[in-house]
Amino acid sequence: MDIRQGNKEEKLLILNSHPSVKFCDIHKSFFLSQALENVSFSIFPGTIHAIVGENGAGKSTLLKILYGIHQPDAGHIYVYGQRSTFLSSKDAINLGIGMVSQEHTIIPELTNLENIILGQEKSFWLDPELYLKKIYKLSADLNFNFNPHGRASSLSPIELQKLEVLKLLWRNSKIMIFDEPTAFMTVEDAKNFYSNMKVLARKGHTIIVATHKLLEVETYVDNVTVLRSGRVVLNGSVAEFNSDTLAQEIIGHEVSVHKEYHPKLENKILNINSVGWIKNQKKVLNDVCLNVYKGDVIGIAGVEGSGQLELFKMLAGIVYPTIGSIYLEDEDITTKSLWDRKNLGLRYIGPDRNKDGMIQDFNVIENAQLGCQRYHKVYRKGFMKYTESIRLAKQFLSTFDVKINSTRSKMSHLSGGNLQRFVNAKAFCYNPKMIVAFQPSRGLDLDAIDTFYEKLYGVVKSGAGAIIFSYDLDELTMFCNKVLVMYQGKLIEPNSKNQKNKKYLGKLMTGLDV
Repeated sequence: MDIRQGNKEEKLLILNSHPSVKFCDIHKSFFLSQALENVSFSIFPGTIHAIVGENGAGKSTLLKILYGIHQPDAGHIYVYGQRSTFLSSKDAINLGIGMVSQEHTIIPELTNLENIILGQEKSFWLDPELYLKKIYKLSADLNFNFNPHGRASSLSPIELQKLEVLKLLWRNSKIMIFDEPTAFMTVEDAKNFYSNMKVLARKGHTIIVATHKLLEVETYVDNVTVLRSGRVVLNGSVAEFNSDTLAQEIIGHEVSVHKEYHPKLENKILNINSVGWIKNQKKVLNDVCLNVYKGDVIGIAGVEGSGQLELFKMLAGIVYPTIGSIYLEDEDITTKSLWDRKNLGLRYIGPDRNKDGMIQDFNVIENAQLGCQRYHKVYRKGFMKYTESIRLAKQFLSTFDVKINSTRSKMSHLSGGNLQRFVNAKAFCYNPKMIVAFQPSRGLDLDAIDTFYEKLYGVVKSGAGAIIFSYDLDELTMFCNKVLVMYQGKLIEPNSKNQKNKKYLGKLMTGLDV
């Protein structure tokens, strides 16, 4: 019986009597690399099910198979008890499966309404009133404050995620797949996201989440599956496991206890002096002052729109301040270009790895050259030095153990976490003096986050400094020697006893104790 046919009672009977999704002996390889091997488990209606594992463990590959982007080499998938074959995403969508990937599919230039209905138009003639009525109903059910006529470019990360959810509901998706949905969200936004998912689960939807955030798994998720090296190593109710057990199963060995970083601070390396920035007649940065010393790893927390992103862009050289000055050691870099700052030793890791760090259709060697093409070791007398480019590519791959078959492979063959590792590695080339990073742990597994900060500590101990911008207070309080807060364009430094107090920092972020 086809679940797309039959009356409402027959459909409900099928939905309630079978797992939403059942994977049976799924195998998938790419070239000589085995991505999935003998993967079998079930996911049930009305539940939030997490799939966790290290970068390259097979999470994204499995979800893309369910969504029809990849086809398995062997094995079968059952959807509500029926064996199903997906030759494309259209087949998955027709069966009520929707997916939100790590990189949003929202088109900024379109309105929110246009983004929702794009690709689902029934004819050349659209009935806006009919569409609006349905959208208002869907958004009201989830308490979304939704302006259908607003431009998508103005949305925050949580609002973008809400728009993606509305797109799935518009397509009548009963099975919803989310790949790292809270990567760019604050703790409060993540809480709201999962609250919305619980509402949908109570209505019979199936929510599948790939994530590295074990605290969120413990707090919000019903069932969990752990993949390691493409195999299922643990599967069951979250209530049966604690985060330590999950972490140990994910990485395959006992979790090392992170040692708190206490630097020996030396000379000043960066001075931000009374910096302000007026954009569209509004102060987005106001009298920002900060000294960074050699050995410092300073964290800057904040909610979306607090000024974090603007300060990051100013330090990187993407925009210039309206007032104030920035010095790197004794060099005034206030109005120096992005390249001039790199040449002086400033490196940055941008908030969007695709836009700021690489080109997916280029291979590893070509991406290694990007951003390094003006260094004399790479570029000489009008020609790229290929030998040095290959050496750089291999260095970037080895720095954080990026898993890829060849330096000639396209970046599009990498998982999201491995892409982030590669982008992070580029910030460590040619003896950096100052590293400025925005969400550098986005999409990274536990081991990879530890490895990143161990590498960062090695660099700053040798005489560099670092500033980490993140929405994740756990990360900042764990790995930074000091945490400051951006609020309404101002940089606030808590007193010494509260610099690692997450509750107090959270109040500062929301303006409750400013």
